[in-house]
Amino acid sequence: MANELAPSETALGIDLNLSAAMLDFRVNDVPILDPQTPLSTDAQITTQLTLNEAFTKGQNTISFSLKFKPNSEWTPSLHFRLHSWPAGTLPELFQGSDFVFDVTVAASQNDPDKVEITQMTGTGQPTATISNIHQTAGDGTTDSWNTWTVTANVMINFPQDAWQSAQILELAPELRRELSGEYMKVHSALSQGERAARMALAPYIHRLAGGVGASDDEYYASGYEALLSGEAGFTLRPFDADESTVQLYGHGRLAALLPLPIRYWNSEAEQEASLFLYFWKDQTGQWQIIH
Repeated sequence: MANELAPSETALGIDLNLSAAMLDFRVNDVPILDPQTPLSTDAQITTQLTLNEAFTKGQNTISFSLKFKPNSEWTPSLHFRLHSWPAGTLPELFQGSDFVFDVTVAASQNDPDKVEITQMTGTGQPTATISNIHQTAGDGTTDSWNTWTVTANVMINFPQDAWQSAQILELAPELRRELSGEYMKVHSALSQGERAARMALAPYIHRLAGGVGASDDEYYASGYEALLSGEAGFTLRPFDADESTVQLYGHGRLAALLPLPIRYWNSEAEQEASLFLYFWKDQTGQWQIIH
């Protein structure tokens, strides 16, 4: 029964409460939010995130890096819970015992200069199993970045990530030149109109659609059509990678230029939108867009 769970019927994600801290949360070493900056607050952020697109069926690595922000009126802490729920519903935050695991990171009561992690395993979740969390970076003090990692074995029928069979990349000048060329190709396609844009992003859209059990057309219409067609009032900015540097993700298999060189601008709302695109090199040496 557990092996037959469909992405179209099941949402997998986290409840998140972050107070006076910065957080970098990744699945398979890919940031779930803006790769350019960690999530940061001087007060408190409480939200729920659906992460179907981030996971693949089978083994996944979840990592979270945390740094407290001192001199805040809020007590620094992180609380997050991984769980699943019926797709299309909005469960209450942090309610019940039906979850995969629950983690709290706060200052230790015995030593306020050290962080302390508390974890619980829920009951009745057939969607994933986890191994024990272990610290993989940091010295455990409250004024430094600390990173923890846990392995989750996911049973939902999410599609496999093609990029996980990619070559391991090494930072080098030629890598930046090649990567800039790949971004320029996508930018050129985006500038040629919606049809060319959609063709350039087709593998990427297909992977995202599979994560929620939707067709490519359905996913495109709900998430990208308004932006790429111009209906949302955004126009493509000129390509600019002069200040961008190469960053590696996906345990060295994915590469990105940051700041991202593909950006849109809405002059009326004075808002910018970016496409968080990563690239990988297959075993034949050909560059591919993340999918």
